[in-house]
Amino acid sequence: MMKHKKIFKILLSLVLSAALAVGGFGIYVIYDNSRVVITNYTYETKKASSAFDGYKICLITDFHNGKNYEKVIEAVKKAQPDIICVGGDLINMEDTDFSNAEKLLSGLVDIADVLYSYGNHEIHCENIEKMAQIAEDMGVKLINDKAITVEKDGSHINIIGYGDDIYSDFTYHFEKQAQKRLTDLSYQFDNNELSVLLMHRPQYFETTSNLPYDLTLSGHLHGGLINIEQIRTKILQEHFGTDKYCKGEYNSGDKKLIISAGIAKEDKIYRVFNTPEIVVVEIKSL
Repeated sequence: MMKHKKIFKILLSLVLSAALAVGGFGIYVIYDNSRVVITNYTYETKKASSAFDGYKICLITDFHNGKNYEKVIEAVKKAQPDIICVGGDLINMEDTDFSNAEKLLSGLVDIADVLYSYGNHEIHCENIEKMAQIAEDMGVKLINDKAITVEKDGSHINIIGYGDDIYSDFTYHFEKQAQKRLTDLSYQFDNNELSVLLMHRPQYFETTSNLPYDLTLSGHLHGGLINIEQIRTKILQEHFGTDKYCKGEYNSGDKKLIISAGIAKEDKIYRVFNTPEIVVVEIKSL
């Protein structure tokens, strides 16, 4: 009888320990999804003059008209950027109410100049003209398929927006269209000056790296959602067609790609080990 009681106590202890571990992990995941962190990168280049040394570009992607706009604004204020780039999927394609996106932009324009280029959700949104008008009325610059020259103390860098396309990640049509449009865009700016490309989908870095775009800033992949290798790989392959990219830095020769994990709080699935983030890229002049 005593032996059975001892076994029961051991089993009960194991069950309680497992329950506490699962409960603790669940609390952590919920907490982590509620945050917005700043991820900092340094980009060293000879193509930017000393006037731009220390210049900070803040990248915001994949907000998806979320509710965490106050935390995003707070994080951007803390980062103190010189310019803010919204790199697509500010909204959802099915949205008709853009109030959360409007509140986010309202806070951002008080911090720095805001540039905005579209992602796949904007391209497929029937009400995108309404969102575009909201943004423009606030002073946000829409730079879809446009090159903007930023001047500082007589020196310049160029920020270029690629306005995405109707094609999915699983067809060759997107890459073919991107090749042509990006080539045409490359004639709009001085290739001797630093060029920063906002291109929502990072899977086409091979295309951008063969053109005069020094730094490409992207999102779209949401960091693979669940940052556990086997699960992440499956999600990326099934939803985006490749697991070659996820988030962080990638290089091809002298060209660099930086991918943000985005700031959306997922509705259908929690992020795991993949905190919502804003990205800040600081230019270092060599």
